Amino acid sequence: MSSFKSLNKALKTPDLVRTLKLNTKQENLPSELFTLKNLESLYIQSSTLTSIPSQISQLKKLRTLYISSEKLTSLPRELLVIPTLETLSLNACRIRTVDMEIGLSSNLKSLILSHNQLQNLPLNLEHLESLKLLNLNNNELKEFPKQLLNLTSLEKLYLDHNQLQTIPTSWIKKLKRLNIISLDNNQFSLKEKEKIQNELNYCFEEI
Repeated sequence: MSSFKSLNKALKTPDLVRTLKLNTKQENLPSELFTLKNLESLYIQSSTLTSIPSQISQLKKLRTLYISSEKLTSLPRELLVIPTLETLSLNACRIRTVDMEIGLSSNLKSLILSHNQLQNLPLNLEHLESLKLLNLNNNELKEFPKQLLNLTSLEKLYLDHNQLQTIPTSWIKKLKRLNIISLDNNQFSLKEKEKIQNELNYCFEEI
């Protein structure tokens, strides 16, 4: 057995643990969690977690990290430089900014930052050369992040429920691998919507 839903049970056979799913009411993650050296996937659901300790960098084999906590507002630099990390989901938190170190996550393929409070993104996000999926739904973005235009591996981009008024359609068309883009429920004018519909062959779903 390599998948666990209890940290106490996982700690009985720490070398066997590959996946851990926690539903915690603690404000901080227990230090014992970071002794699971073979952990590859970590899922944390919480309403009280306020921070992620820097010790998370000790999880050298971590490939997938899902965290949802309405009290989480920031990320440690160490999280963003775990070399094996391929999927990072921080859905339904209260994150306002993303550290510039995100650009060092060279193997990251999926980045999910939906339902946060982001108003902008770091410039070096453009260095995520392996990124295929980016979900920024339900944030507070007012301008299209131009650095996204350099994500040449990007296949899926979600920007629903933001405050965008315009997007650079001519540049977006240069993302040759992009096959899904979602832009519903923004603040586009009718003229801008027509441009998006015509140039990107996009169909708005909102009424």
